[in-house]
Amino acid sequence: MANASQDCKPRLRFCPNTSDLLYAEEDKERRVLVYRCKAKNCGYEEDAEHGCAYRHVLKHSKQGEMIRGDMTDDPTLPRTNDYECPECGHKEAVYKQQATVKGMDVYYMCVQCGTERRDNA
Repeated sequence: MANASQDCKPRLRFCPNTSDLLYAEEDKERRVLVYRCKAKNCGYEEDAEHGCAYRHVLKHSKQGEMIRGDMTDDPTLPRTNDYECPECGHKEAVYKQQATVKGMDVYYMCVQCGTERRDNA
């Protein structure tokens, strides 16, 4: 039997009437998760396929740093095209810097395959 957390693959849902984003909410009477359109005068609603609306996966890197799996989707992180992924050869990566006792570490994540790399500056 599969673990419920492994079955959770949330995705954005949109209203077929207005094309607005559907918001996850609890139907308190039926005690189930539903997605509702918040557009004025729409009222569209659909039941969720399972009870998971969001899944946040973290993994520890060898350095003890918390690296998020969705780091490449974060618009607040800087990007560079001056990078070559050691796995797939792609040129674009997101990166973040962290001060250490010995200087500055730069963490890169390839936007193509998700390979992580740390450089000591």
